[in-house]
Amino acid sequence: MTTRLFALAVATLLAIACTSTMGPQPSAAPSTSPILQKLVTAAAIEGGLALKWAPGMYDAPDELRRQTDGFNKAYGLNLKVAFTPGPTQSEMTASVSQAVQAGKPAPTDIFLGDETQILALMKANALESVLWTTWAPNIRDPRLTTPGGTAVQVQTRMPGLTYSTRLTGDAIPHSLADLLRPSLRGRIMTSPDGTVLEHLGSPELWGPTRTIDYVRRLSGQIGDFGGCGDEVKLQSGQFDVFAYDCGGNRAAQLAK
Repeated sequence: MTTRLFALAVATLLAIACTSTMGPQPSAAPSTSPILQKLVTAAAIEGGLALKWAPGMYDAPDELRRQTDGFNKAYGLNLKVAFTPGPTQSEMTASVSQAVQAGKPAPTDIFLGDETQILALMKANALESVLWTTWAPNIRDPRLTTPGGTAVQVQTRMPGLTYSTRLTGDAIPHSLADLLRPSLRGRIMTSPDGTVLEHLGSPELWGPTRTIDYVRRLSGQIGDFGGCGDEVKLQSGQFDVFAYDCGGNRAAQLAK
């Protein structure tokens, strides 16, 4: 079995296991699906899974262990899962795309990312198309999959503002407008792919004109770009705010 096919097998199974935690689903497909059984057999033969992505996404020891234990129990496997902290997801997107275009194994068997990164990998033909709802037990709602079946939703993330404990009282930013304060000029780190801003530009929210005006004003406040895992720059004092951050789960990890 090729590396690409094995990656598809284990990625598929893990996606199913993760999706099963999302709440009630429509009626499940038969667990005896021949395709599912073939994937389980392939995963059992290979016996291992290599994961690499930015910190803050399914990497807490207890969280990853629970996912692995649940995965193995669900499919009668004893898969060994090895996790290596990686760079930002934007950098991982580029790394996966380059590997696929060069005909080399991808740096991770499963890619985790937001819709911007998934779209970039789709355009690079770096993702396998899977008819999930025809056989996957816990993926029966087509709204959980991307067009063409190249990805499956496993969690919902609500980006916010992560700030340094050096900020107290009225100095703490609570809104997008607060990021424009003179005191934060050069003290803000943001993601290079403009996470959140594309949503603000929708007609249902700010619309393009207001969003572009805000981005122009915000650009003067930015000190550098960063991503999930770069929050250490706040701890070191290099920056005071990460806008927009990697969601509530990551913020909770950092607060411990």
